[in-house]
Amino acid sequence: MSAIPVLILAQFEESSDVFTNAIKPDFKVDYVFLSPTAALQDLPFIIKGRVPPRSTSTLDPAGNADFNPPKAIIFTSPIYDEVFLDATRQILAANKAHLPILKPDWDATTAATAVAAAAATTTTTGADDTDAAAPDVEDVKQAAERAVKVLKNLDGEGKLDGKDEGIYLY
Repeated sequence: MSAIPVLILAQFEESSDVFTNAIKPDFKVDYVFLSPTAALQDLPFIIKGRVPPRSTSTLDPAGNADFNPPKAIIFTSPIYDEVFLDATRQILAANKAHLPILKPDWDATTAATAVAAAAATTTTTGADDTDAAAPDVEDVKQAAERAVKVLKNLDGEGKLDGKDEGIYLY
């Protein structure tokens, strides 16, 4: 089985690298966005497997060639808020794309961190410039493990085949 492509929406390059490596070998990441603004600009291209004209991603497919479109979108930071989620769903609908979206389940132990990080930024449009601290590496690895479990369940249920547009917590 070849790795299933996913799109990562993160806030910090270091934590996105940890997350990306932690979901291998079952899943692969061709694009990572560290900014909600950039993600919204490039998403219409990415979901079709096309390189955006002026990509603002931290990862580009080798040689800037077309690539396999993602089978799921994974939010990894609270800067990708409900407003961003709504905008993402509108872009997906306008492009007739049906992708599941995974979001962190901010439980009691991580809720304070998430609230603090969200408070340190303005949401969606102003979240690109932040002084918030990057999450702990072990927390990122644990989050990636939870995301992989959800992704494997979705794959087993046939929900990564372009027909599901649910929101799933990990």
